[in-house]
Amino acid sequence: MESCTYKSITEEMAGRWQYVAVMKNGQPFMQISDGDHLLFHTDSTFSYHIQQENKIGKGRWRITEGKHIELHYTEPSEMVRIFEIQLFTDRKLSFMENGVSFSFSRSNR
Repeated sequence: MESCTYKSITEEMAGRWQYVAVMKNGQPFMQISDGDHLLFHTDSTFSYHIQQENKIGKGRWRITEGKHIELHYTEPSEMVRIFEIQLFTDRKLSFMENGVSFSFSRSNR
């Protein structure tokens, strides 16, 4: 008999995500380069880096109602941002906040 393993959405989302685009009204909103990434850790911490925009962030994350990502920032300053998940597969992730769309692909690095 084979065992069935269940992974929570938090476990499924954990990993390194490469920025593909950040768009607003169909236009690029931020400049993205190859090394830009977002890391979701299974211990509910996150960090990201967008080199050309000189942006970094760290804090804690969680999924709410199965359709939102809450980012509780500790750096660069304390704040909470809530993003609506638009797409989530094993290889692609996109979410939106205030008309700005963030698109990612899962990184193998």
